[in-house]
Amino acid sequence: MTSPRPVLIAALCAAALALLVGVYFWPSEDQSVERQLQDAAEAMRPFPRRIDEATEMVEARAEGRRMTYVYRLLQDVPVEEERQRAALERTVCAAAPMRDALREGVVFVYEYRGKDDPAQVLARIEIARCP
Repeated sequence: MTSPRPVLIAALCAAALALLVGVYFWPSEDQSVERQLQDAAEAMRPFPRRIDEATEMVEARAEGRRMTYVYRLLQDVPVEEERQRAALERTVCAAAPMRDALREGVVFVYEYRGKDDPAQVLARIEIARCP
């Protein structure tokens, strides 16, 4: 029997989210950074949103300049946190709107929760700057 492969969905998730954040986050004199993030979080509804066979997004929320994305794993697979962090940093830092948001003091938070216990946080990765 083969063991489940580690979850490495961050690049896909972050790329999809970069597009949504990019639609709503542009330097704007008319809207505050906080309002732009709230609009981006609202645009991602309804939840849950299936990402792939192993993952679904269950929440996106903006709290001040902190944008949090919450994912639930649908399979019992390990989360390789350092690989996830590296993939997220590459993707976030490659997307101009997300880089702009980071320069404005935005922190992107990615939470991965367990399959059977939605309160169980398996990994929490914060991206506050590009390496």
